[in-house]
Amino acid sequence: VKLGYWYVDSSPASQINSCLYTHLLYAFVDLNPTTFTVAPSASLDPGNSKISSFASTVKLKNPNVKTLLSIGGGSSDKEAFAAMVSSPSSRATFINSTITLAKTYGFDGLDLDWEHPNNASQMTNLGVLFQEWRAKAPSGMLLAAATFYANPQPAWMGGATYPVASIQANLDWILVMAYDFHGPSFETTTNVPAPLYDPSNPTVNGDYGITQWLQSLTKSKVVYGIPAYGYNWQLVNAANHGIGAPSNGVSSVLPENPTFAQIVSFLASSGATVVHNDTTVSTYAYSGTTWIGYDDAWSVTRKVNYLKNKGIRGYGFWTALGDDSSATLANAG
Repeated sequence: VKLGYWYVDSSPASQINSCLYTHLLYAFVDLNPTTFTVAPSASLDPGNSKISSFASTVKLKNPNVKTLLSIGGGSSDKEAFAAMVSSPSSRATFINSTITLAKTYGFDGLDLDWEHPNNASQMTNLGVLFQEWRAKAPSGMLLAAATFYANPQPAWMGGATYPVASIQANLDWILVMAYDFHGPSFETTTNVPAPLYDPSNPTVNGDYGITQWLQSLTKSKVVYGIPAYGYNWQLVNAANHGIGAPSNGVSSVLPENPTFAQIVSFLASSGATVVHNDTTVSTYAYSGTTWIGYDDAWSVTRKVNYLKNKGIRGYGFWTALGDDSSATLANAG
């Protein structure tokens, strides 16, 4: 599996080189917190014009690419998902709605992106949902989910354990979100946002997360998430520019979460110094008081080699169009 998410509020899906992917995901459709049905965003996909053309558009370049509808996302109402999974009737409504929407618009599967269930009862109910979802899904329909980077979740997240037996039996894969470990909005020293390793934070890195997941889930069910974006920090002192340098929020030069394409453009125009960090298998760049942690071809190549050696199902990018015009990241994998 080599997948890419397409965010509905971005450039047209026709710009994705779908030949570089096995699976592409439309992100996101929204869960109604009252009815527990799902639908495209009325503001981001008016008239359903994007969802109705997504599958046919990405299959023009690659007829073999599979398409999935992703439900939820980081800005969705996590309590709505908790309420939905809590009763048989609301789960049934959700399941019927998702399958109908996928079939209506020619999607090959569904992806649940609830960020994140965080207690034992929610996890138990989630496992029941996966079982009922698979029972109702047409034969061959793909079912997947995006999950927290580690299982069990760390204590600061509540320590809840995902329903691994249900995942194993009912989902085609989970995408482990091995990114957003560090950022300028919640920390005051620079750090790379998606380290594969981190000796200074031994439980906050991708390798730790994958190792935890593989203690209870087979390799064929695990897909590793890679960010096609970075984090942009404001250095306190331009002369102090390593990992762990004091920072003060976000540099005004770029958004807090610049896409890889935006980072490439910034590097070209600023003459920034690029550093490949072997310890974390990540990249950072600095110019003046601007400091960016991100993944590039160098780090993606090494991460993918690591994942191939692990023998897991695959990897995926958030997002496919975060890549640059040459599809540097997708080609690196």
